[in-house]
Amino acid sequence: MTYELYHYGILGQKWGIRRYQNPDGTLTEAGLKRRAKQLYRHVEGPDKQFIKDGRVRQRQAGVRSGVFSDKLKSGSSMTRYSSNPNETIDTRRKYVSVNKSDIGTYRDDAKYGGLGFKDKTYYGLKYASDKDLKIARGVNVAKYAVKQYGDKKVKEDLGFLLKSRVMDQVDKTHKGTQDKTSPDYQTYSYVQKKQNEVAKFLNDVFKDETKFSDLSKHYEKRGYDAVVDAEDYIRGYYYPLIVLNPKRSKLRKSGKTAKYSY
Repeated sequence: MTYELYHYGILGQKWGIRRYQNPDGTLTEAGLKRRAKQLYRHVEGPDKQFIKDGRVRQRQAGVRSGVFSDKLKSGSSMTRYSSNPNETIDTRRKYVSVNKSDIGTYRDDAKYGGLGFKDKTYYGLKYASDKDLKIARGVNVAKYAVKQYGDKKVKEDLGFLLKSRVMDQVDKTHKGTQDKTSPDYQTYSYVQKKQNEVAKFLNDVFKDETKFSDLSKHYEKRGYDAVVDAEDYIRGYYYPLIVLNPKRSKLRKSGKTAKYSY
């Protein structure tokens, strides 16, 4: 009896061409994607503790995480920065922060003009709700917005971020990124570019009054009181919230108003 061994190689394989690496040693796009999954799925050391601490702070702020929606406990403190210290509780949506990290980051944004205040004086307003708030998670809001309004490229970019779990890690993995010739630096830059592209798309959706109004109605009909601001969530904020209907959510002033200037 004669035995013969046949080998047809790997589908798509070509002699002398590597799937994950270019001839000069840099990573191909497939290589960058594979390395991103390795980097962000196996976060260790200070970065892992950073992520853990962030989740603890979120729970301390009154947030209880779920699979599809979260809940903000009744009476939990929320901070909002505004140019009007006497704004009323009406049906117009309001941007608020619920943990110390976001509160400080937004204050710095306001200080350096990042929130678009025309005057150099602004105010930190304290709010709370007299009911538990049902909140749409950032990852789900991002997926819904991209599905409704995105093209093929932004859908692929968001899919890549989700598969590499970058959004869960808030992109805090900097290991190996000091050496600009290293594969990790190439990967980090690639991930940053994808994040910025998806965040820009979501920012455009949220700024488009018609699109965001439709998005808000979608979640209100399903009983949600607030959504996580998906654009800022992807950029690295912990829990940036948009209260869809403050009046229906029983929002109320709950503390002293702080005055700031820059």
